[in-house]
Amino acid sequence: MKNFTRLFKFILVFSALTFIQCSDEEKTKSNSTAASVTDPNEVATLSNFISKSLNIELSKISFQKAKNNFVIDGDAFISLKDAREHYTNSNSNNTGKTAQRKSPFTMTPGYSSTIQIYVSPDVPNDWKTAINQAIINWNNINSNITVSSVNSPTPTSINIQIYFDSATSVIAFANFPDANGNSGNSITINTYYNSLSATQKTFAITHEMGHNFGFTHTDNSTSSELIPCTPTSDPNSVMNAVVSNWINFSPYDNIAISTLYPLGLNTKKLYRYTKGISNLYTTDPCEKGSGDGQFNFNGDICYLYSSALPGTVPLYRIYKTNISDYNYYTSTSPSSNRIEGYLYPTQQPGTTPLYSYETMDAKLWRQYREIAYHQEFSIINRDAVGLNKKILGYVIVK
Repeated sequence: MKNFTRLFKFILVFSALTFIQCSDEEKTKSNSTAASVTDPNEVATLSNFISKSLNIELSKISFQKAKNNFVIDGDAFISLKDAREHYTNSNSNNTGKTAQRKSPFTMTPGYSSTIQIYVSPDVPNDWKTAINQAIINWNNINSNITVSSVNSPTPTSINIQIYFDSATSVIAFANFPDANGNSGNSITINTYYNSLSATQKTFAITHEMGHNFGFTHTDNSTSSELIPCTPTSDPNSVMNAVVSNWINFSPYDNIAISTLYPLGLNTKKLYRYTKGISNLYTTDPCEKGSGDGQFNFNGDICYLYSSALPGTVPLYRIYKTNISDYNYYTSTSPSSNRIEGYLYPTQQPGTTPLYSYETMDAKLWRQYREIAYHQEFSIINRDAVGLNKKILGYVIVK
């Protein structure tokens, strides 16, 4: 085992979770409906298409005729059937129309909100526990990804099965979303690694589901494209290539997932950063990233609308020098103040109150003879003893 960690970018493809770099001989399953290929010209065309789509060197893509798979960088695969469909869709979408371009390796909003997991009965109970926890992990990230369990496989479900191979470093492998925008349809667990701890199993399955949803590794610095506001490396990411103990999604995991799969169209997540009693709320994750040495990433609150909809009002942010903190308003504000997004001033179907809890700064009140207070946002209505509580507006949450 190598003593360094291989890392993942948040990019749009899939792969296998490994302890160390995997060989081309890892166990995979191709789609049983894929036709075999005898035409080397088609293989060359599809290989070039995959290379350009993923921005990966052509020399790192090979075709396994026996399995009808394209092997990518030694430890990832795409079935012949999916490669053909992605290629066809790519050509048909390149028509000069004004429709926004859609990556062929992501889920559509309709599918990402209705993901189903089927677990084969022969999967060991400790792995089933890890699968259930991984489902909870993904459902709790406050994105459009919603996962549920089903008792029998469906045409679009993620089917989890097992195999045994003591000669490989592969713990599990998964495929990525198909050309129709469905999630990848399989996760295969190597039961040779049954000795992993419960938290390592949870990490592994949460990671593999990430592949099904379109995320992959980035130890190859030339492969694919970073999601905005995420770095080239993140030692705390669940998408790291070396299995670790599950703790939580890292701040950049949160940013990447929410950027790729926001809760609704024309919405953006409102992130929270804290410094003592000061709170900074922003819909621009590039502003502070995972923290800037002063403000620490502290999760997210809700989603705001990216642009004004009928009946919505802006949420303004202003920096108050007298308290060295930020205040937020929905009333008329100077144009120089920053707009974080838009929310409804009254309750609308599917919206939740955004509470503002305000703490008066008595020292600064005496000094400046003006209102000086710190604000904390929450979607939870709690007792506000000693605080001024008000509803700023109505927002979207999962």
